[in-house]
Amino acid sequence: MAGAPVQIDVLGSLEIRRAGARVELRGSRPRAALAALLVHAPYPVSPDGLAAAIWEKELPARPRGAVQTVVSRLRSVLGDEVVRHDPVGYHLELPAGTVDADRFEALCRQAGELPTSRAAEMLDSALGLWRGPAYAEFADREFAVTEAVRLGELRMKAMEDRAVLALELDDADASVSVLQGVVAEQPLRERAHGLLMTALYRAGRTTEALEQYQALRRSLVEELGLDPSPALRELQVQILDHAVPESSVARPPPRRVPPSWEPATGIFIGREDDTGELLRAAAAHRLVSVTGPGGVGKSRLVAEVLPELTRRLDRPAAVVELEDAQPEQVDEKVAASLGLGFAAEPRAAVLEYLAASSLILVLDACERVLDRTRSLVREILWVAPRVNLVVTSRHRLDMGAEQVLPLSPLTPPDPTDGPDRAVLAPAMRLFIERLRRARPATDLSVPLVRDAGEVCRRLDGLPLALELAATQAATLGVRTVLTGFGTGLHLAGSAGTTAALRRGPFP
Repeated sequence: MAGAPVQIDVLGSLEIRRAGARVELRGSRPRAALAALLVHAPYPVSPDGLAAAIWEKELPARPRGAVQTVVSRLRSVLGDEVVRHDPVGYHLELPAGTVDADRFEALCRQAGELPTSRAAEMLDSALGLWRGPAYAEFADREFAVTEAVRLGELRMKAMEDRAVLALELDDADASVSVLQGVVAEQPLRERAHGLLMTALYRAGRTTEALEQYQALRRSLVEELGLDPSPALRELQVQILDHAVPESSVARPPPRRVPPSWEPATGIFIGREDDTGELLRAAAAHRLVSVTGPGGVGKSRLVAEVLPELTRRLDRPAAVVELEDAQPEQVDEKVAASLGLGFAAEPRAAVLEYLAASSLILVLDACERVLDRTRSLVREILWVAPRVNLVVTSRHRLDMGAEQVLPLSPLTPPDPTDGPDRAVLAPAMRLFIERLRRARPATDLSVPLVRDAGEVCRRLDGLPLALELAATQAATLGVRTVLTGFGTGLHLAGSAGTTAALRRGPFP
C-alpha cells in the first residue's frame, strides 16, 4: 500500500487515502502545511509563507527550522516524491486528478461539452464529491479563505447548471429541489432565484414563483437597498402574463479557442528554446507577456504552446483577440469570448465569472489597448486566483507581477556563411521549409541558397514575412522575390496575413 497513489480530499474536511484506505495525518501543523500547499498548487510556497500559514501571527523563534520539521512529518505520510523543495520554496508534485477539488472542476468542464443527459450525470458525479464546505477545518485561516470561497462559488454554479439541465430534461420538480438548496445557502443569489421562479412556473406552481420574486425583492431592499435586476423584473411580468419563453434558461456555450489558434500543421521552426521558456514561465507565473515587433510570431508561439500548457495546468483556455478592438470594446470582447453574452456591465460580469473559474486566459494583440488591458489584468489578478494570463503585445504591460518573454526575429545567415552553414540558420530553415512545402521539388543550389539568405536578411528574420516570401518564391522564384524588394513587389498572402505583414516594421 505504501507505493499506491495518494488521493487527497479537500471538499469537506482534509482527508488522505491510499488504495481506498484512509491515511492519518496527525497534528494541526502538518495538516495546515498540506492545506496551504494545496491551495497554492502547482506554485511553490516560500518557507516564510508556509510558516505564516502554519502558525499565523505567533511564529516560532526559528521559523524556517520549524517549517522543515513540519515538512518532514508531512513527507513521512505523503513521500519525498510528493513534497518537493526548490529554490523558491516547497510545492506538491501530484498527478492530475489526485485532489478531489481538481476532479470536481474537471467534471464540471467536461459537462459543458456533453449532451444534456450525459452532462447531468457528469454534474451529479461532480457534486457527489462534496462532503462539506471546502477546506472546512481551515475556514478561518487567511491562506484558505479565497480558495474556499472560490470552490464554494463553483459548487453553487454547478448546482445552478444542474437545475438548468433538469429543466432541459423536462424535470421541473428536480430543478426546484436543487435550486431551493442554492437559495437557502445564498438568499440573495439572483440567478438562482430567477431559475427557481422559472422552474416553479414550469412545474405549474405559478403562485409560488411570484412569491419567490417578492421574497427576494424584500430581502434585497432590506439588506442592500436595491431592487431586483431588470431581467428578474421582466421574468416576473412574463410569469404574470403566462408568457415565459422556452428558451428562458440555457447553458452557456462551452469556451472555445478560435480555429485560427489551433496549432499549425507544419513544422514549428526556430522557436524550440522560446517554446520551452514560455511553458516554464506560464506554469510558474500567473501573468506572462510575450512581446516583440509585429510579425515576429508572438501569437503563433502561444498557439503552439497552448495545448501543452492546458495539459500541464489541467485548465481550459480562452482566447480573446484584441487586434481591432477600441479601448471601450475590450471588456465586451472578453465577455463574448467567455460565452457570457451581452451584459450591462461587461467588466463586472467578466470578473464575477473568472473569480469562480480555473482557466488560462490569452489576451492577444493588446498594444493598441494597453491601458485598458492593464486595468483589466490588474483586477483579474486580484479577484481570480485560478486564472493564468498570457498576453501578447508589442509592448509590455509594466506590471509588478508580469513575467516578460521578449521574442526576437529568427536569426538569418551571415553573408559570409557558405551554403552548408547558411541553411542551418533558423530564418533559412523556416524559409526553405515553407518553400519546399509549396514546391516540393525545390533544389537547393548554391545560387538559390545565396538569394534565399539575402531574402532572410532583407526581411530581418521576421517569421510572417518569411512565410509570405516563401509562398511567393514558390511561384515566382527566389531571385524574382529578391529583386522585387526594390521594384515594389508585394508579398501578398491572404487578406488577413497581408494586412498583418503591413503592420510589421519592414524596410
